[in-house]
Amino acid sequence: TPSPLNLTSSWSATKPSSAPATLQELLNTTYPILISKQQTRLVRDPFYAAYAGVHDGRLPFVDPAPLVRWAYGDTQPNSSLIEARDNKTVFMDWFNSNVLPTNNNDTQETCSENILLYSANSESPGVDPAYRNIYKDPPTVPFGFGTSRISVFAEVPDFVVPVGEAGYESVVTNHTEVLPVTVDLVVGRGCDGMLFNLIEDLTNAGILSVSQTGQTIKGGEILLKRGMVGL
Repeated sequence: TPSPLNLTSSWSATKPSSAPATLQELLNTTYPILISKQQTRLVRDPFYAAYAGVHDGRLPFVDPAPLVRWAYGDTQPNSSLIEARDNKTVFMDWFNSNVLPTNNNDTQETCSENILLYSANSESPGVDPAYRNIYKDPPTVPFGFGTSRISVFAEVPDFVVPVGEAGYESVVTNHTEVLPVTVDLVVGRGCDGMLFNLIEDLTNAGILSVSQTGQTIKGGEILLKRGMVGL
């Protein structure tokens, strides 16, 4: 039976007694700490050293997004990585026990007791296209917590499926264009096979369809082709 889920309320009602009052307080810096402290040690530092060794001590060009994140991590003590891991574990244990618990029988059909559905744009419903010819603000440190990070913190499978399309008036083409409408399906930890089987069954039943290349999820004309550049 479908029922709405409010993670904020669920956390407040069932969280560990020693945990912070809100998920934002628990996980606000967890993601940026984990990615920055790990990447600098495992990726940046050895890459910089290898690059400098063959380029007379030079630094390579790096995209601004990881630079911002690495710089933040450099300002944090090494102990912050331990705290971030602990906070991630607190959320993972709570989520996998209270939201998406798994069955002991561990079969592919009933591995997860529940299935979580959410939309990536549920907080701002409607079509809000991101045009590529609009300059955006520079990258920032990815603080905070949202539904898109549930799978990251809880180590559960999250699969995005297209369920339809929504039209909008394009300021570029001056025509009504469409964007896909998608839903995320999330199941309990270790129940990947159950999720894949479910998606396959929904596709075979005609409820879901395989997205095609083109203007719509069903295909259609491609407005810009490599061979057309320069026309």
